[in-house]
Amino acid sequence: MITRLKKYKQVVYGAILVLVVLIPAIFAPFFTNYGPSKYNVRDRLQPPSMNHLAGTDHFGRDVFSRILYGARISMIVGLSVLLLCGIIGIILGLIAGYFTRAEALLMRILDGLMAFPAILLALVILAVLGPGLKNVIMALSISYIPRVARIVRSSVIVVKKYDHVAAARALGATDLQIILKHILPLCWSPIIIRLTLIMVFTIMTEASLTFLGVGISPEIPSWGNIMSEGRFYMSVAPWLTLIPGLAILIAALGFNIIGDGLRDFLDPKLKDI
Repeated sequence: MITRLKKYKQVVYGAILVLVVLIPAIFAPFFTNYGPSKYNVRDRLQPPSMNHLAGTDHFGRDVFSRILYGARISMIVGLSVLLLCGIIGIILGLIAGYFTRAEALLMRILDGLMAFPAILLALVILAVLGPGLKNVIMALSISYIPRVARIVRSSVIVVKKYDHVAAARALGATDLQIILKHILPLCWSPIIIRLTLIMVFTIMTEASLTFLGVGISPEIPSWGNIMSEGRFYMSVAPWLTLIPGLAILIAALGFNIIGDGLRDFLDPKLKDI
């Protein structure tokens, strides 16, 4: 499988871009000598230099260190939303796709949630719950769970009509056994692709919500907070928004390329479409 995966270089290129952001974030203390919240008013609004690779902000804080520690926040949010969407979305999708009676109720609720753009729904939820890391994760999960569930449901509806599913049912297999052993394994391809794209959407939506002031709390260094604070100094210190914006671009592009590569890897027929 690994040998076959190497043929799809998109996955490798995407992984490299993600690692460019992920490795410095994990080992941030080894890449910078400055703390993300260390003030030094004398060095405020310094341009990028050897001492401060991404310059300093209006409080003299090192922007590079804030970007590294902000990447941790983005990855925590992204992976948490990915996990919740994966577990809850798959369960709801399996139930809605396999049990006809449950489909009507579940899908109407999920369709109601999908009627709102994800960022707008998350914005409304955060307006009620207030800003904070846990609330952002909850809001984004609620926004993207319906999209995973719908993909799973569509796959289950197709797979449950296969002959091997009918054979398993005729041999006396329970519904749970049929779902877990005969249906779910054939649904992983679209699920993995969808979850990869949700990672992209989560990173960008979290940064957008934080930029608007309803996401991560201002005292926490995150990409959205860095850009939100830097927008007031665009004319004198454009690096405060451009460099964290570049970090978001690299991370989102990396996961997006991985998703495209996995699509070709899991379903090679789509490559020629």
